Amino acid sequence: MKSATRKLNRSCSNKSRLNNDPHCLKYIFDHLTDAVLYVDDKGIVQMMNPASERLLGVSCRSFKEKPLDSQIRVINPSDDSDISIADLIKKRHSSVTRIRHVKLLIKTGRERIVDLSISGLSGCNGKIRGGLVIFHDIKKDISREKSIIYRHKIEAIGMVSHYIAKDFNNWLSKISRHASSLSDSLLPKTKTHDEALKIIETTELASQLVKRLMMISRAGSSDSDLKTETVSMNDAIQESVDLMANTLKDKNIYFFLNLPDGMPNIMADHHQLVDCLFNLFLNAADAMPDGGTITVESDPYNTDDHYLSVRIIDTGRGMSRELMERVTEPSFSTNNSFGMGLSIVRNSVERWGGKILITSQISQGTTVKMTLVASKEKVTTKASDDLSEMSVMIVDDNPSFIAEAIAIFTNESIKVITADSAAQAINIFNKRRSKISIHIIDAIMKCENGNYLANEIMKKDPGSKVVLASGFSKDYVKSVVTPDARGFIQKPFEKDAVMSMYKRLTDKK
Repeated sequence: MKSATRKLNRSCSNKSRLNNDPHCLKYIFDHLTDAVLYVDDKGIVQMMNPASERLLGVSCRSFKEKPLDSQIRVINPSDDSDISIADLIKKRHSSVTRIRHVKLLIKTGRERIVDLSISGLSGCNGKIRGGLVIFHDIKKDISREKSIIYRHKIEAIGMVSHYIAKDFNNWLSKISRHASSLSDSLLPKTKTHDEALKIIETTELASQLVKRLMMISRAGSSDSDLKTETVSMNDAIQESVDLMANTLKDKNIYFFLNLPDGMPNIMADHHQLVDCLFNLFLNAADAMPDGGTITVESDPYNTDDHYLSVRIIDTGRGMSRELMERVTEPSFSTNNSFGMGLSIVRNSVERWGGKILITSQISQGTTVKMTLVASKEKVTTKASDDLSEMSVMIVDDNPSFIAEAIAIFTNESIKVITADSAAQAINIFNKRRSKISIHIIDAIMKCENGNYLANEIMKKDPGSKVVLASGFSKDYVKSVVTPDARGFIQKPFEKDAVMSMYKRLTDKK
């Protein structure tokens, strides 16, 4: 609106030029981006520029020679009273009246929120001859302000989440270690042993909340900490599915992947992208309490588009239109869980220059479409013995020990693959053996002996580095440890001992 006024003022200051070139003012008038109308002293429209027609949704012919007040209703935001354009022009003479965020109700039924500016135009005798009415559409401004407010909310929540998660995780680790040590020293199937197991199960549930808080913390990092790199979408999807598949399988929820060959890389942060997918899978699972499927598929890539779209489709209960409009708000949830999942996704994707679109139907499921900027670069491949590309495999039937090991390694930026049975571990090993640096196996699991799994892995690959772990004493475990095992770790895990073992076994000497 200010730019429109400045242009008109600059134009009107050079009267001689306008007199000699009457088309100059008309050209400027027609090309102003704000809606500008010229009305006479009675408030009757004499001229309106093309921007006015676009904003009001009417033609110049339908407005011309008609009182502006009869065609639109202008409502004051402070008291909801009507504003008369004609009265303001008569009162203000050559001064300018500005009113922010007024509501326009057009006779055609269209409604707009605009900033209003009215300037009276007087003749040489000081008599009012008419006025300029300028409407500045603030739709984009409001959207920008909402985006800034939303970003500040996410950053504030992220900062608080970081400190809470850090302290909470330390306390949980201590509780879990002591409870696990206690359960190992008690006779199974006794009341005290069962109580210790309940403590372990509870800390595992609490650790899931810590994971979500850490995701929120990463999503809420400031723009100065924003990391964007070339990322393989396929790898991120596969890693997220590997993290979730076994957990969701117990809830009768299964994954189906429909990803075309030759998918381009995208511009994002790998760890935050995995967090986004993880949150989308959790939301999908929450919508399917009786089981169902999660399909991950991608559109064929169009090289002219420079964007890659991936859809996550669930067969859950779906959402109403009202819920869909609110699901990306911070702390909004459709159930009793802590509702930050979709706000994390939206915030991260928009910071990478992408967008998300949610469609849903009651009882028909929900589809979340992520559109991300495609990268022309290939992901830099590293040698197979590069530790940044390797993972540690943890095999344990106790979720608390798996959570404890994950916390230790991920804090050191080391990737982790988990399995809760020998059969699952062998299946993972067959697919990804070249990407596993160390196997840490529980020596005495409920259904099978860890020694059996260690022997099977070393039969398939004699060079594999296998470490057995147990809450029982080292002397007892020696009787069941395979002679080829590279080491032993005492439970509960101590970070220094675990990392010392890791560094010793991954030394390239």
